[in-house]
Amino acid sequence: MNPFLLYLIIINVVAFLAFAIDFWLCGRNPRLEDKAANALILDVFPIAGGAAGMLLALFLLTGSIGRRRMNKDNIAWWFLAIACLVVWALVSAVMLGFVRMDANVANAFSG
Repeated sequence: MNPFLLYLIIINVVAFLAFAIDFWLCGRNPRLEDKAANALILDVFPIAGGAAGMLLALFLLTGSIGRRRMNKDNIAWWFLAIACLVVWALVSAVMLGFVRMDANVANAFSG
């Protein structure tokens, strides 16, 4: 298996588990939701490639806690996950050979 693909699978599983654990902990202790460190740690996962796992967790878990899926408390996570998913989809398409990148930086700046 391609190491890049294996990395993406692992990071998405870890992202889903991290968000599931966070939802469970915040459900048991609501004071944890206001911790900035909690949000910063969870923000790393979609940037590192776990956007699909994060979106799956948001979709499955936010509806189960009695609130609307998107609200003012979690809209930034939805936006971050969707934006990172688009970026990682493009990176994956290039890395896995579905799209060929022939950009020549030297010619871009020649006059």
